[in-house]
Amino acid sequence: MRAADLSRIAELVRIPTEIVRGLSGLFRAGPQRVDQLEVILSVLLAIALARLLPGGNTGWAAFSGYMVARAQWRLCLRRASLRMLGTLFGALLGYLTVRFGAAQPLPLAAAMFAVTLVCLYMSVLGRRAYAWLFVGITFAMVTIDSLGAGAASVDHFVFVRVMEVFFGISASAAVSALSTLTLRRRVPARPLQLRTPVPCSWNPLVGRHALQAALATGWIPLAAHWMGTDAAAQAAITVMAVMTVAPAKLQTPSGAIPRRVVHRFVGCALGATSALVTLATVGHNLPLTLAAVALGVAVGRHIENESGELAYVGTQFSLAFLVVLVPGASAEAGLARFTGILIGIAVLTGLRLIARALHWREV
Repeated sequence: MRAADLSRIAELVRIPTEIVRGLSGLFRAGPQRVDQLEVILSVLLAIALARLLPGGNTGWAAFSGYMVARAQWRLCLRRASLRMLGTLFGALLGYLTVRFGAAQPLPLAAAMFAVTLVCLYMSVLGRRAYAWLFVGITFAMVTIDSLGAGAASVDHFVFVRVMEVFFGISASAAVSALSTLTLRRRVPARPLQLRTPVPCSWNPLVGRHALQAALATGWIPLAAHWMGTDAAAQAAITVMAVMTVAPAKLQTPSGAIPRRVVHRFVGCALGATSALVTLATVGHNLPLTLAAVALGVAVGRHIENESGELAYVGTQFSLAFLVVLVPGASAEAGLARFTGILIGIAVLTGLRLIARALHWREV
């Protein structure tokens, strides 16, 4: 076993201890506490709006609100715009693929490979990387769902998915605007930091990186019937999310992807476990469920803000916690999504081992 592998195992053991130690300042006053309050309000408002949708996934709306919520109004609006733009294009592309092209597993597998290849490459190097990521994610969700529910359901699924994202980002934008006019006048946010645009010219290293992701997602439509659509969609999302890293991290063998895999696994395991324990304790009591959601969201955002290199663990904790616990979610659906995360991690890890054997550059 290589020294790098041993260090990752040691990190896997260390992460929970570091998180527990960091939670000591969860309720400490200051800018971070205001940030936690903003994201809690954003998620709760997103849940309230999403419950107006029949047959919708309240958890996806809640997590959209969580991810867009930012202390600076400008950054919140930018992320909201890119997430909505990517969702719209991904939904349209998925709709057209199902309706007029590939509605069977084999052609969908080819389409998934091609879309992932382009979107992953652009999510690393593109000027609007966040939007490109959601083109790929939404395309995967729409097309994989059509395999389980049938092509006739694609109209409703596309509408619901777009509206869930719209409700989530609208909630965050409204809360951020209100906070900017009130709380943030007394407790200013940290200085605004936007990603520096990277020239989008052909990069063979990023191309190989995107090819790994495309190979990892291309087979998923072929196995969707066996896995179930919830798990299959989450497997595809896992691959795209884990493989989207800053370009600089692909230039040296820094272990960026294995670290993100470990952090996603640990965060989702902790979040799903916490949500299942909470669900077993409070049942479907709405006030208690919402109180638990608020606490879980605060914990996830606190880990993001205070844990440095472990920030991604906080994001994944919140993801798993919300999709399992939010009102209307079932334990079975949450477990299916967590299973999809494990499948995505396993497939991606296997492909990376093959790439290492073929002497592709390690990242």
